[in-house]
Amino acid sequence: MQKGILQRSGTASSYQYSIEGRPLTLEATARIVQLVEGGAFDGVSDHNPRETMQAALNLSRKRAEQVRDSIMKYAKTKGIEMDQSQIQPVGVGIREPFIAKPRDMTEAQQNMRVEFRLLRVNPSRHRERL
Repeated sequence: MQKGILQRSGTASSYQYSIEGRPLTLEATARIVQLVEGGAFDGVSDHNPRETMQAALNLSRKRAEQVRDSIMKYAKTKGIEMDQSQIQPVGVGIREPFIAKPRDMTEAQQNMRVEFRLLRVNPSRHRERL
């Protein structure tokens, strides 16, 4: 807001935010990330948005790795052998929020989630690469 890129209107209990004249929504997340990475917010006295974004990404990656480790441990207790290289943890930080501007901790926790994508792998192709 100090640089005029983000605007805030309303009162403390019901602020409305906009970026470049458009309401701040989930669709604006990619633009905000682009602006932060491009240095648009550099020089803001309170904090460095790039450092905040990197800290969120580091935390997200660490959580993803912990989930992978928990899955591996659980499988082992059930006698299931899993190849750890087949589980690829990916942290996204602030890049894919569920709620763009959480109003409280309950909403913020919805952004602290784990998603799984199961991909079918052709076993014959996998063996060919080995």
